[in-house]
Amino acid sequence: MKEILVGSHNLGKIAEMQQYLDLLGEKILLKPVKITPPNETGMTYEENALQKANYYYEKEKKPVLVDDGGLELEAFPEILGIKTQRFFKSETNEGKNQELTELFATEPNKNISLISVLVYYKNPNEYFLEKSILKGKFVSPRGNLGYGFDPIFYLPQKNKTLGELSERERGAFSPRITNLKKLVPYF
Repeated sequence: MKEILVGSHNLGKIAEMQQYLDLLGEKILLKPVKITPPNETGMTYEENALQKANYYYEKEKKPVLVDDGGLELEAFPEILGIKTQRFFKSETNEGKNQELTELFATEPNKNISLISVLVYYKNPNEYFLEKSILKGKFVSPRGNLGYGFDPIFYLPQKNKTLGELSERERGAFSPRITNLKKLVPYF
């Protein structure tokens, strides 16, 4: 079985990608890095992903899969985006979703987007980068499947939140999984 290092300490992200690879029947095991992550100083998701990928590659001297992404709020464009990780006071998913519920309490514009950039970094001269965006609406938390923002991310076309969808259904919408599908051939 091939092992691929993942430059993330977010076990939810890693589990989501591993489940997809398992569903495909891929013989790939994703292993989180054990290194403290670098500070993110990029001005874009792409810059942050490449910065982290290079950092982990230099430490481990092995190819690494790294993502960067965020939640963007149309009504509040200045507060999340590439700063998503640093915005919240709470450390838990439930706490973060509660902070968003309070933020949206009187806001009529509920349009939100999940952005994902995923890079498979073989070395500084060879890497593959994909970016995907999923658009939806903010709702108060519904459903207990998935992780992170899934319970507040409503898909009008499904009349459900990501947190109400099965693993297979979520994989069809997840921007991270969309990117992973495109990168699997490079593994």
